[in-house]
Amino acid sequence: MARRLFAAGIRSVFRIIGVASVVASSPVIFSCSDAEPEIAEVQPSLVLDYASAGALPSASLSVFLRISGNPRRASSFSVRRIAGEGEFPLEWFVDEPDSYLTDKDSFVFKRNLRVPPVSFRSDGTPARIPEPVPRGKYEATYADDAGGEVSRQFSVSYDERLLSATDSDVRGILGKTTEYVALYAEDRSLVFFGKAKGDWTSARNITRDYKQAVSMRTVLFTAGNKVVCLLPTSAVDKEG
Repeated sequence: MARRLFAAGIRSVFRIIGVASVVASSPVIFSCSDAEPEIAEVQPSLVLDYASAGALPSASLSVFLRISGNPRRASSFSVRRIAGEGEFPLEWFVDEPDSYLTDKDSFVFKRNLRVPPVSFRSDGTPARIPEPVPRGKYEATYADDAGGEVSRQFSVSYDERLLSATDSDVRGILGKTTEYVALYAEDRSLVFFGKAKGDWTSARNITRDYKQAVSMRTVLFTAGNKVVCLLPTSAVDKEG
């Protein structure tokens, strides 16, 4: 049950932030606590973003922590690749992590973690990292403003064929997915995110329900949100 709620919470984050690229939050009042922070679960998501039809995707990593306590007390959040022999070290440090709160869970997260084009070996010489998001073992470290700090390991895994797949091929590699539709207004604000209605096979039916919709995007989630695929944006032709 906790894992299902976590997955649902992550999809809510993508709805509010990851898909719309708009931060939406409201103030919440918490009581103070001296309890040490805990990371209940770590969920990495490889995000494939298709800018246009036929193009290869850009790849980034989003990391979500389900934590105990007040997520707005977060002081820092880091993600470190646990490099094996012959592998390149890699670390992201975030001094202002994002947070998200539901009725049951608290999340701290960071989107769009991207590998720099050049990394450095232990002797200081530059070396290129062959994968946009290296697979393997990682460690997430979370610290709160009371000085508490906790770490938890996790793994990033995905089919390497995804990095060279076009939008027309990616479904065949992903296999079973959950599909959502995002509708946008002229100013790029999100007006709908969810399962498409059965009669949304024509633009006319879409604009019947959401008159302000001018463009749309399909978003695919694999099991456990390990891969999130943002397919190209297309226009909603109001005359269609």
